[in-house]
Amino acid sequence: MNPLKQISVIIPFYNTEKYLEQAIESVLRQSFKPIELILVNDGSTDQSENIAKKFEQETILLNQENKGAAAARNKGLKSAKGLYIAFLDADDYWKPNTLEYLLGKLLEDESLGMVFGRMNEFISPELGENSGLKYRKDVHIKQGYMVGSALFHREVFDEVGLFDETLRAAEFIDWFGRAKDSGIQYETISQVVLYRRLHKKNQGREKQNHFKAYTKVLRAALARKKGL
Repeated sequence: MNPLKQISVIIPFYNTEKYLEQAIESVLRQSFKPIELILVNDGSTDQSENIAKKFEQETILLNQENKGAAAARNKGLKSAKGLYIAFLDADDYWKPNTLEYLLGKLLEDESLGMVFGRMNEFISPELGENSGLKYRKDVHIKQGYMVGSALFHREVFDEVGLFDETLRAAEFIDWFGRAKDSGIQYETISQVVLYRRLHKKNQGREKQNHFKAYTKVLRAALARKKGL
């Protein structure tokens, strides 16, 4: 593989035994193969680690005590070898051409530090129509600036920094805000690259902690705008 096209993929996971295998397989089946798939176990207490070990010949498994998604992504990033970095949440999955589409745009425009694709949000099959989730349709297509719908030049993390490990929610919103304020250029493509699963655990989970996290991110963004 051309060393200028090497991609490292990082999947952090915590108690996602229902979905992890599908996420891993969606990376391993990419039309453009990454040089490594790093799985970061964030202190899972269910069968997630055993599921990850089923793919030990094709992946790198890292373990840590439960510190949250930001810390897990940072751990994977610190060990990654690729020139480009992609993240996938363990309850989501990619289309087979995700990396091919995203890398193509980055190679087309050398000024870009990151590229985002579109995503399909869908209600997880184990939930019924009366689940109370926000989206009632089976599929909802949108242009979301999600960590799992993007491909990043490795060097942007040197400029912007890592994810804020004090945040248990909104950590990518915080990072993306810092990236934009740092002048990192980004673009979007029209292709759907991510299937984002809507399920009970990602809808309103730990609302009080999430509110605190979003408030902290908003205050930090306002402070940057004021030059504080």
